[in-house]
Amino acid sequence: MRIHLLLNKKFQSLSNETKLRIFKFLFVGILINFFVACIYLSLIFFNFGSISSLTISYIFGVLSSIYINKNFTFNVKKPSLKIWYNFILIHIFCYVLSQVSNETFLFILKDYKFKYLVSLFITIGLAATVNFVCMNMVIKRFNKENISD
Repeated sequence: MRIHLLLNKKFQSLSNETKLRIFKFLFVGILINFFVACIYLSLIFFNFGSISSLTISYIFGVLSSIYINKNFTFNVKKPSLKIWYNFILIHIFCYVLSQVSNETFLFILKDYKFKYLVSLFITIGLAATVNFVCMNMVIKRFNKENISD
């Protein structure tokens, strides 16, 4: 119960702009991850293996996420290779985190009927949280640098 109160207090202290970004990020994330999950589970069904399936679905998710989050969630209209570079680095880190997380949970849940689905959702939640925090930091830094230009 204390964690809930602490998180609620922290959320209330955020600016309206940050709250809006969080909701946009969640909306985009849910939409993209729905398609990522469909691709992943389809590839698993066709025996591509967990690593190949996650890699292929992740590439789709990364490209979609960078484009949509840059333009919609974070509303960055100015073209910037620096943002793309940083977002790609963030996604590479999150990809490695996702692979480790997915394989770990597949091992832990090895006898569970829905292990692929459960592992995927845990992995998506973890990677999405890390992704948002990192992308938000990049955008804040980018905005500060462009204000001072």
